[in-house]
Amino acid sequence: MPNRNKEQKHKAASTPQPTKKQQRISQKEAQQKKLLITIAAAIGGVIVIILLIGMIDAFFITPNKVIATVGEEEITVREYQNQARYLRWQLLQQYVQINQIMQLFGDYDGNQQNQMNQIGQLLESKEFLGTEVLNSMIEDKIILMETRRLGITASDEDLDVKLQQGFSYYPEGTPTPVEVPTTAALPTLNATQLSLVTPTPSPEPTQLADDAEESIEEPLIEEDVAGEPELTPTPYTFELYEQNYADYLSDLNIAGVRETTFLEIQRGIILRERLYDLLTADIPATEEQVWARHILVANETDALSVVGQLRSDQMLFEDLALLLSQDTTSAERGGDLGWFGRGVMVPEFEEAAFSLEIGEISDPVQTTFGYHVIQVIAREEVPVTAQRLTLLKEEAFQNWLDSQRLILEDQITINTKLRDQMTPTEPSFSDARVYEALLGISPRDAAATQAALDQQEAEYFESLEQQSQEE
Repeated sequence: MPNRNKEQKHKAASTPQPTKKQQRISQKEAQQKKLLITIAAAIGGVIVIILLIGMIDAFFITPNKVIATVGEEEITVREYQNQARYLRWQLLQQYVQINQIMQLFGDYDGNQQNQMNQIGQLLESKEFLGTEVLNSMIEDKIILMETRRLGITASDEDLDVKLQQGFSYYPEGTPTPVEVPTTAALPTLNATQLSLVTPTPSPEPTQLADDAEESIEEPLIEEDVAGEPELTPTPYTFELYEQNYADYLSDLNIAGVRETTFLEIQRGIILRERLYDLLTADIPATEEQVWARHILVANETDALSVVGQLRSDQMLFEDLALLLSQDTTSAERGGDLGWFGRGVMVPEFEEAAFSLEIGEISDPVQTTFGYHVIQVIAREEVPVTAQRLTLLKEEAFQNWLDSQRLILEDQITINTKLRDQMTPTEPSFSDARVYEALLGISPRDAAATQAALDQQEAEYFESLEQQSQEE
């Protein structure tokens, strides 16, 4: 034990002690190291703070910025972006559906391609898309304000029913469609009205040959033949509805649209529909229509000449129309335009036609088409078609929206700069998940399939060319 202590003392004595210079250098290095650590920590802290500020701005401050106001109602960036993403998703779906129709049936009139071009322009332009979204949201706020004033609500139960109908699930059974007339009954003309038009001979029944009855064979009644068993459709249960709804939400999630946004949009649709029904309930199911005919000429002098001849009974209206009218389509019918209501003809023509007495010859009426001489044959209140009634209601509701927007004009503000900055460019076809959700195939598989088809087509034409050379 004493020997070990001696060895340790000897070892300590033999270890050289650092000089003062070395000690100063060591202390300086330690201080520098400490300073570097402090600086690194400070820089790291600044970076963390910057990141936190950015996250706070991105997730809390910017989303809550007001992009538009309607009275006391505000539209935030978050609400705007959610609506914009949902609209983009709907436009992408429409694009795919139209393209599929084109692939199946062609595009003979170019209408489908025009629709696809319009959708493409809307998706590519932040300004156009942003304007469309904000205009719709401003209308929604106007509707919300009015429904609150009137006490119109949309409960959770109403929302459930709306969703179920949207996915064609009817717990009480599929509603029976109501048959509505697509054509309106025309009124019966009186003697005065009939005197204004040349009567059309009534068609007579086709006479059958004497032996026609004998040649008519009894219809064959085929006996029931046992065929292949019919497939029994799978009942559409509540579980299947829930699965379809979940699948749809999954696609919306891929598009960046949350369920809360989708439900909010559906609730807004319910309020719009209920206010629409209330405001258009008094739209009459009948409208005043006139049966008129006209003669179209190029200048006022010719029109005055036509008026003079008609009022002096020098010529029949239908004869002058056939002889002089530049509207060749109606001229072949004696100038007959048939029955029409308001909003069909140009304003000048409509005003004159609806102000004339039956049988009266109008003064020359100037429109963009030329000069018209008009005669009204009949005027009646006519039941409108279902399509016409829907159109009248939509016009009335849109007129109400436009008037409310005009009233609130000074209370509506839009931050266009913020709108353009915050307009999302997703979802889009460039996102592989969105592409697959819309088309049911990944971009890679789609490219491979197209490449294989192109290869098959090339080989087919190559074989045809070889056959022609051999022959």
